[in-house]
Order: sequence, then C-alpha cells, then structure tokens
Amino acid sequence: MDFSENIDYSDLIGQWCNIDLQNWDSGYYKVIIVAQNETFLMFFQAGRKSSLKLGVVRTEYIDNVHSIQLSTKKLNRFPIIPKVNLHENENPFERFLEKICDIQLHGKSLTHVILSNDGYQKSEVLLVDENRMKIKDGKSVAIIKCGDIAGIVES
Repeated sequence: MDFSENIDYSDLIGQWCNIDLQNWDSGYYKVIIVAQNETFLMFFQAGRKSSLKLGVVRTEYIDNVHSIQLSTKKLNRFPIIPKVNLHENENPFERFLEKICDIQLHGKSLTHVILSNDGYQKSEVLLVDENRMKIKDGKSVAIIKCGDIAGIVES
C-alpha cells in the first residue's frame, strides 16, 4: 500500500480513539473524531475536569488510529459533543486564531524530533494564512510553515 494515499477515517467519526503520529513517541489520546477532509482529522480531546479541547491533525503524519472504550461514568461527565463540519478547502488552523494551543511539528525521523524543536506548548496563535502561522511563545514570536504542523490542540 502506498502510504501517501489518503486513508478514509470516516468510519471512526463519533468514536473515541487514540492517534499515534509518525516519528513520535506520542500522539493524541482520548479524542473523539468529529470531522475529516482530504488533509485533516478534527477531534475533541478529553481534558481535565471533563472539558473538551478542539484539535486538528494532518492525516499524512498519522501512523495509526485505533478506537478505545471509555467507561460510561467518564462519558457522562463530558458535555454534548458539538457537531463540526470540515470543508475540503478550509484551513482548519484558522479555528485556533487568538487561542492558546499546543503545536506539534512534524519531524522526518525520531532523531530529528529529539535533536530539534518538536513544537510549541501553550502558545498563542496570532495569525494564520494559507502558508504560515505566527505564534507568541512566551516572550518570543515565531512563524511556522503550516505544512510543518503535524497537529494542534487547544491548551
């Protein structure tokens, strides 16, 4: 199978899953997938105090996605999952404008991720356009190519 071809994750929409990223020892865990287009999966991640945090992951950087079971008690703590549409030509990163987010960058290999900047934690998204994202990370400002972003989730 050619891994560059698009994988249809639509059967997992509405299911709780774990998403593992290529060349990472982590990913996005306890997420409910809510939308997919040709390039991205959109999800809500279970946060502390039963909150839901919006997130997006670029499908080309996904290693695998597998469904998980959450207890009924845990499920009953979450608010109703909002319905979300992800349009084909939409830049989903725009949904994070003026929000504090954790951003994971794609690394070509695990060694590259370990030896370089693998992302930004608790950074404010200041600007998003077709090709770049401008963020405030602590006291500094950085510009990231959107194509280098593996995933983003609200902090």
